[in-house]
Amino acid sequence: MPEEQNVIGEQWTLESVSLLKHLGWSLHGQPNFDITCSQKTHKARSHGVDALLSYYDPYINRKNGVILESKSRKWESINTRTMSQWLEQLTATLECANNAPEVKEFDCHPINTGLLTIWCNDNNYNHEKFCDYLKSLKLPNKRNPFIVYVLSNYDILRLCSIITTKQDIKREDNITNVSFYYPSINQSIGISNEILNLKYMFSEFIFLKAKKIQKFGDITIPLDITVVFYFGSPTFREINFMYSALKAAQLEDVNEIRIYFYGSEEEGRMHKSEFKQRKEEELSISQLNKNTKVKIMHMNQYSDIPPNIIRGRGYGD
Repeated sequence: MPEEQNVIGEQWTLESVSLLKHLGWSLHGQPNFDITCSQKTHKARSHGVDALLSYYDPYINRKNGVILESKSRKWESINTRTMSQWLEQLTATLECANNAPEVKEFDCHPINTGLLTIWCNDNNYNHEKFCDYLKSLKLPNKRNPFIVYVLSNYDILRLCSIITTKQDIKREDNITNVSFYYPSINQSIGISNEILNLKYMFSEFIFLKAKKIQKFGDITIPLDITVVFYFGSPTFREINFMYSALKAAQLEDVNEIRIYFYGSEEEGRMHKSEFKQRKEEELSISQLNKNTKVKIMHMNQYSDIPPNIIRGRGYGD
């Protein structure tokens, strides 16, 4: 039923926007509008835009404009053919976006990135099969290249865990600030920011910085906390690799290091315990870090999008 599908699609667009706004992104204009087509080869008068968003990227020191294409479908409707159609639709919109008069006044140029959010709404999502579909996609060559990211159920639920775990840390007593941390690259300065950019979303680990105030009577002591959201394999080797990046980013000289693992608490339990014990022994030897505590924690886990992130869902009833 096309009418029902349109309602579901529009609702999922609003929910995708809500998710991204929780990560510090900005919405420009209203969702669901048309832009003028400027390419004769498209044989179209206009292109539909589900939403136009942007985020500040500290590594390029400017805003990055993103065209959002959102799809909510039953699993049987998600395959290589339909995904190819959605991506072709999105890249055609990107080709015309920067010259479109409808978005000329928005502070989000250049617009050269696309984001396709695909939500399987019938509880039959198969991540391994979805990845196979992605690998088999063949996209046409374009004169002007664009970057297109694809989020599936797996990625969307991972973002939900990032959002709510960060919120939980903020709610702790005496925590005054929690922000994502972008380590220095190519002589750039490391930056703390409330925004999570697209590249960082897909990283196996994400660094954050937090501040905590500890009071002893009339004395107030600020404490520095390094937070890691870890999505990699929970083996001693892989965790140690992450820690080497943490150390290179100069995030070791703090009062507390928290590593939040994504996944089952039982998975890699011995490796996590061994890592914690060894690191605390190493840090106790160093005079600079003798008071640093290492904490092994776990991120929130979801099988569906939590209502405190996205409300008013219009499907799956």
